[in-house]
Amino acid sequence: MIRPVLLLSIAAFVASDLTGKCPDHAAGQPGAKPKELTALCIKCITDGKKEGCKTPKFCPGITGEPWCGSAPSTGCDTGDGTLPGSTTLACCQQYINETVAKQCTGKNECPDVQLSPDTYPQLPAQNVTNLCEACFDLGDKTDCATTKFCPELTGYPWCGDAGLGCDELGPDHLTGVTTAMGRGCCQKYAEGNETKACGGLPCPDGQATAATKEVCEQCFDSGARVGCKSISFCTDTLLGHDVWCGPREKKYCDGKQIITHSGCSSLKE
Repeated sequence: MIRPVLLLSIAAFVASDLTGKCPDHAAGQPGAKPKELTALCIKCITDGKKEGCKTPKFCPGITGEPWCGSAPSTGCDTGDGTLPGSTTLACCQQYINETVAKQCTGKNECPDVQLSPDTYPQLPAQNVTNLCEACFDLGDKTDCATTKFCPELTGYPWCGDAGLGCDELGPDHLTGVTTAMGRGCCQKYAEGNETKACGGLPCPDGQATAATKEVCEQCFDSGARVGCKSISFCTDTLLGHDVWCGPREKKYCDGKQIITHSGCSSLKE
């Protein structure tokens, strides 16, 4: 069961950009020189990290104006005469250093793309594994050395680099699959592999709509889709008095805790 301080973590994460956790503002004046762009970029990335943003991004221009936002939602100007964005302090140097520019924008550019219109809990486990494999295929095509797959970023499967911050589900942070783990860990979704070496598999963890048999069964179905072995359904949480679908932690359940799919039959239709 979710811990008290994290009861609203899912909604808080989804709304983080809207509540100002990540920056979204002009960062300087149009026509800034290379040294100025580097300084603005460093300030954007540094300040964003300090504010708790996992994916700050600097754009030399959005309709010509330097901008500080977040990846992947912030799209920089493209086309002739434009400069690429930066998501790391190292790449902030690309505006004054040609060697760094080649490393940040050349063949080694990593993918940054949503992989499915369906959300993580909606996808069968094998589909998530297939999307993960597709992500590493994309990384291989560009010789990305730090490919990372997130089963959920702002709700949807995403492919990016090591700087990609996956969503949080209650007390669980979705680690996804990184190059360091090895693409073999993509199989964890289909196989239900919860080992630490592959980052584990978080259970669904969120408020349910009603304490009924149907909703309870939906909870267990959602756990099964991601290979979760410790899913439970609680009719009344200790704090907040909500109906909850999440990891099996009896101390946070003040009502009836159901730990098997068949146990849902004890609830009203």
